[in-house]
Amino acid sequence: MSQVAQENKIALLFGGSGFIGCHLAEALLKNGWQVIVTGRKPEQARQSAPLGLPGQVVHLAFNGKRDQPLEFIQAVKPTLVVNLIGVLHARPGGFRKMHTELASKIAKACSAEGVAQLIHVSAIGANKSAASRYARSKGLGEEAVAQAFAKAFIVRPSVVFGGGDNFIRMFAALLAVAPAMPLIGGGKTQFQPVYVGDLVQAMLRLASMPENEAKTLHGQALEFGGSQKISLKELYREILHHTGQKSFLFPLPFFAARLLAMPMGVLPAPPLTVDQVTLLKSDNLVSAERDGFTRLEIQPDPLSFHLPPLVAPWKKPYAHLRAARS
Repeated sequence: MSQVAQENKIALLFGGSGFIGCHLAEALLKNGWQVIVTGRKPEQARQSAPLGLPGQVVHLAFNGKRDQPLEFIQAVKPTLVVNLIGVLHARPGGFRKMHTELASKIAKACSAEGVAQLIHVSAIGANKSAASRYARSKGLGEEAVAQAFAKAFIVRPSVVFGGGDNFIRMFAALLAVAPAMPLIGGGKTQFQPVYVGDLVQAMLRLASMPENEAKTLHGQALEFGGSQKISLKELYREILHHTGQKSFLFPLPFFAARLLAMPMGVLPAPPLTVDQVTLLKSDNLVSAERDGFTRLEIQPDPLSFHLPPLVAPWKKPYAHLRAARS
């Protein structure tokens, strides 16, 4: 018997209107779950929401700065809660509010209301002692979640890519128009991009795992990365290769990138922040002892398998012929 009673499969996704949440909601619906998706702009999420049976998927407005998770959990009575809330840039204190304090509130509410399962989505590099404010807040959030809800699954993905992502598509769009692109730190930072479909499969596996298997994973941070490691410089070159675009790649030292990012930080949606420069000083790779795909016996796809169709909108005419000759 799985942890979650099959006749009462209700999933509440906090921050579920984002990229990962939309893919997860679709997979849960296909597996017979009733899904309640929360987000700051539910109207936009409904336009791209996966289809289900009448009443099978519901979208609710949730603002982590003012709304209380406990009220939502009491109203919905979910058997599964997934915390997908995350921000990439924030004002001072913003990371801690979203990644630590709000994560703690969600976990405490799950514990108080007897929720069967909680999946907390963090990130590789999360560490309460990290130099990056983002990584530090994620690490503190993991600690708070584990203390409040001992049976929580903590999921740490590397950068996630797939249909509708803001990773591969962002770089492809920039490389298509920029005559030159900086390689921060020489572009040597290593990533292990994980395909969103593989990450969602892993989360579904956790959601349906029998209790005797699940207890060996409770409270542990499981890291998820694809089967291909790639540097930022290599990624840029692969995108240019498949699109046929031209852009001069030049190294930019970390100190220069930091100076460049300082004035950008005041923008509403800065393209680069000082904290992101700090993050790029460390590789974003799965550690062998925390490899979630190995623990769940899932073979993830390499980035190269999905890259061509993802960058196709920025492909120059006949680029495939030039790529075949190179």
